[in-house]
Formats: sequence, structure tokens, C-alpha cells
Amino acid sequence: MRLPYWLPNFRSWFNAIALTLLMIGITYLMNYFLKAIQDLLNLAPWLSGAIVFLLFLFPIVTIAFLHNWFHTFLDVFFPQSRFPEDEAQGGFFPSLFSWWEGVYGWAVNV
Repeated sequence: MRLPYWLPNFRSWFNAIALTLLMIGITYLMNYFLKAIQDLLNLAPWLSGAIVFLLFLFPIVTIAFLHNWFHTFLDVFFPQSRFPEDEAQGGFFPSLFSWWEGVYGWAVNV
């Protein structure tokens, strides 16, 4: 079934839903970690800046790695799902495009 040109394709809808669910999970984990380390912050207030910075980077890193692993999985098991202009994902460490997806996903959430 072809969608009208003004309506996003199915891949875009899937990405949006997956990112929404992922951000709900990340937000829950961040709240859990913040409650768990709240006692540590009371004992060592000088650590609070570093911990807030790490909590800010946590979603970016998570989205980048999951984006890389998901596209590596798709390239291996479903090579026909890749767009012709996309380059093949590979390796454990995310590419620059995966890092951009992490930054963009976090910016959309914020």
C-alpha cells in the first residue's frame, strides 16, 4: 500500500514510536538512578555537577549504541530493508550518524 506523498512512510512511524518508547524507558531509568544516588549527592556535593552531566549524556549514548546495533542487526538479517543511499552499519562502536541520531533523539525529547 502506498501512502500519499505528504504522509510519512511506515519506517518513519516505526522510528517515532520506537524512540518514544525508548525515551520513556530512559526517563524512568534516569529517575531511578537519581533517586539511588541522592544520598551520595548529600555526602559529596562536589560530585553533583559531574553526575548531572553524566545523566544528561546517558540518553545520547544509549540512543547512539541502540541505533548502531539495531541497524547492524537489520543489515545482517534483513539486508533488503536498507535504503540504497544508506551505508552499511558495522562494528560495536557507533558511527557518526548514530551519534547524530542520539543527539537528535535527545533534543526531540527535551
